[in-house]
Amino acid sequence: HQDGVLKARDTYEIMRAEDVGWTANKIVLGKLSGRNAFKQRLQELGVQLESEAEINAAFARFKELADQKAEIFDEDIMAIVSDEEQEHANEHYRFISLSQRS
Repeated sequence: HQDGVLKARDTYEIMRAEDVGWTANKIVLGKLSGRNAFKQRLQELGVQLESEAEINAAFARFKELADQKAEIFDEDIMAIVSDEEQEHANEHYRFISLSQRS
């Protein structure tokens, strides 16, 4: 349903939220939300991840959190993305292996 609303809103909604006084019609994100709804919310929040791998990693963390919470808020998404960016920022040096000889 969320994906359908994002692709063709008039398929599922007979009127616009703005027509009845709402300033916005936000889709509630939860455990059944798909990748497209997640990407749309990132775009609404002004977040641009550099690669599909980053989007996939952030979406995987989103799904993990969504399994624990009924509704995911914008602050949750920003925390997920912030953590994801921090992980990539810390990858200047990566410890791969250690060997010891005696």
